[in-house]
Amino acid sequence: MTFAFPIIVVDAPLFECSRQDDGEITIERVEISEFLFSAHIPDRLDACIRVVSREKLVEFAREMKKLADVLRREFKKEEDDAFKRL
Repeated sequence: MTFAFPIIVVDAPLFECSRQDDGEITIERVEISEFLFSAHIPDRLDACIRVVSREKLVEFAREMKKLADVLRREFKKEEDDAFKRL
């Protein structure tokens, strides 16, 4: 079972901007952020794209490896069943 975690790596400060309930805009420096992407190519495709600072890339990659390992364990039975049906 293969997983892909799409990321954009930046070698510059990364900021998140949000609007508070009172209308005030806040800007916060972060090391990792994300946004939702959707496209029709030709069918609808949705993805969560992570934006990671260069300094946090190794840490982020380790976390995604752990997540992939957990997902593989969780779906092991389904994967085995799918191969049996081939």
